[in-house]
Amino acid sequence: MEAVLQRKAQEIETRRGKIREEIASKSAILQELGVEAAALKAAPHLEQGLPAPLKVQIRDLSRELQELRGQLALDGARFEAIELHAERLKAGDKGPMRAHITVLIAPPR
Repeated sequence: MEAVLQRKAQEIETRRGKIREEIASKSAILQELGVEAAALKAAPHLEQGLPAPLKVQIRDLSRELQELRGQLALDGARFEAIELHAERLKAGDKGPMRAHITVLIAPPR
């Protein structure tokens, strides 16, 4: 059981590392797009405002980042739950004795 928990924790931690890298990369791109958008907004000769493709790109990238951050938080909670469960098992706590029972059957009369 410990090996399974360790493997699962390692998988989650690896995935979290990849997500962090992706967040950093996409955040840098979004920051660059923000600088470009600010420059275009400040240009008086561009009365049209921001080009539609730039707006769409910023919106889509912002959504992606929000989803990635949500996944990172969820994986963090899963990792913590696995670690806590592993600690309980090491301490000898096997949980409630009847935890495996999912359907209660009425006793005979």
